Amino acid sequence: GKLLTIKIIHNFMSASSTMTKAMFEMTVVMTTQIVNLSKKEVTLQYCSACLHMFTKEEIRGMKHLALNIIDSMRILLTCSDPLTQFFAISSSGNLFFNNLCNNAVKVEQLVLAFVQHGPNISDPAANQALALALAKLSQEASYMAVIEKLGLLRSVLELLLKLLDLHKNSLLLQESCCIAVCRIALRIDSLSVPEKERIAGVFFNMLETDDQYVLGSTISGIRALGSSGLCPKQLLSETLLSRIASIVARYNKYLELCRTGCAVLAVFSYDIEAHEMLAAENIMRVLFDNIKAEDGVTRELVATSLCNV
Repeated sequence: GKLLTIKIIHNFMSASSTMTKAMFEMTVVMTTQIVNLSKKEVTLQYCSACLHMFTKEEIRGMKHLALNIIDSMRILLTCSDPLTQFFAISSSGNLFFNNLCNNAVKVEQLVLAFVQHGPNISDPAANQALALALAKLSQEASYMAVIEKLGLLRSVLELLLKLLDLHKNSLLLQESCCIAVCRIALRIDSLSVPEKERIAGVFFNMLETDDQYVLGSTISGIRALGSSGLCPKQLLSETLLSRIASIVARYNKYLELCRTGCAVLAVFSYDIEAHEMLAAENIMRVLFDNIKAEDGVTRELVATSLCNV
């Protein structure tokens, strides 16, 4: 009975534009009730798919329905079925970023479940959605405050580092996690040496990509970490500075990427230990090549590096 009912709801949702608001509300309530009552994998898979469709439509502005959906997400996020995982992660993301719930307690419950069960997500597509959601969470001050309040900063950092390690060939996931790792790391009061080494290793490895957008996010992260003094010993090396300089030279037509690369060199130029490294012939060549760059900010950054060295 429950499987047949949720299949009918799923079929109805394929033509949801014809549903009245009352019908839509009823289908949401019925779906969340089925989640509470069913243990069958296929039934929960259909429920997860339906809830994903409901949240994509932003529950038609009926925010009270978000309370029921969050309770369902806390169940569905524990499932091992790949499709159920994907829809549950994506639905949670929709709830977060469309601000579909005004109840602070429920939001905290969803964030907690999302982070706690994240390490158990095995489906690649679900992990992709998880990385995107974590990146967006890290951009929102209100959600970062919740993560910090619940003591989840290190759990989120560990989850992000795990995702990066498992999905090295996914550029979108790498870019998303890179952004989030930087923001989360900057909020943690005292990182251990192993944590600093892992974070530095992540950013260093990502400099090997040829993707312009991933490089942009990576170099921005290195700049932020360098400016904060979070892990200078782990980041600072001639190899890293040389790689940054080569990226500036290669992408000199891309203003933001070139400017950010020069900013990294400028940041590290304030460290006396970096002076000999920055004085390497290949790095100096890049700096002098950009001293007459069209972009004024780039020129200032290059001048800073040269003066400090």
